[in-house]
Amino acid sequence: RGDCKTVIDQLTSRSVPRKMETKYNLAMDRIKSLKDMYADHQQRTMCENLDTADASVSHELSLCFEHVPRGNNNFCDALCKLVINQKQSEIV
Repeated sequence: RGDCKTVIDQLTSRSVPRKMETKYNLAMDRIKSLKDMYADHQQRTMCENLDTADASVSHELSLCFEHVPRGNNNFCDALCKLVINQKQSEIV
């Protein structure tokens, strides 16, 4: 969930990144890494539980991106403020 419609549209392939292509590529690389780590975890879990797991079942990590209008995004604002405050305290 995010309040920047442009970023959400880029991450969902509704628009093409232009000025922010480098950051878009970085985000997509991180998303791929998350999916790969999840797939590796699923594979290890299946191997550990071979007697109870159905080997034919494939579980892929599914990500959703949702635009939230700025005025309705208090959670994100609070989270960002928390991160900023933490980073500022690390600098001091």
